[in-house]
Amino acid sequence: MPKPMLIKKDSHGETHIEEVKEDHSQTLTIERVRELTRLDPDRDSTTLKGLATHEKLIWLKMKIDREAPSITAGASKITVSRENLLADSLAAFKGLKDKKKLLQVTFENEVSRDVGGISREFFSTLVKELIQESFGLFSVANTEQFSYRIAPDSYEIGGHVELYHFFGQLLGKVIFDRIPLNLCLSRSIFNALLGKVNPEDYAEIRKFKHVDTEMASSL
Repeated sequence: MPKPMLIKKDSHGETHIEEVKEDHSQTLTIERVRELTRLDPDRDSTTLKGLATHEKLIWLKMKIDREAPSITAGASKITVSRENLLADSLAAFKGLKDKKKLLQVTFENEVSRDVGGISREFFSTLVKELIQESFGLFSVANTEQFSYRIAPDSYEIGGHVELYHFFGQLLGKVIFDRIPLNLCLSRSIFNALLGKVNPEDYAEIRKFKHVDTEMASSL
């Protein structure tokens, strides 16, 4: 029986095939990895939806690796101030010509070199500012597990559509750059991001608990 293998990239961008030493129920052979590599999101959307979660993650990582610019292409560099973080960041993202390039962040009036830590702080701080209830874009969802939902009155915030778009760009960038982010969004938001919003999804009352536990129990 062939040994389960996985394609990985090292810190220099070189591709290596390594033996996977994890739970055998989630390991893949080289042949299976090659099958996943050939899947196209437009042509094979049904097949992709039917994959196991760990296979979807491997497919996504390989797709990102293929689309990521070469290390020799350099990085996109931005400078922002801590005092005006949101406005500076919004303007900086608008000016990025290639959002797929590695992002290097510098905080104004601070002498430091971004080798990953500053970028993580940048994204974490920025997302935390956007998601706090006092800002008005999101509110705590009435669900069994702690999560955030779209705030019902967020339309009252000036430029709220642009801010939601920017929030989505931030999520896309942290996924593309593989930056860990502690973010508890409601299942309904994740379904929307995955294009799974369908009235039939809530044909069963029990599914409303992921939107509003109190509403689900009263129906």
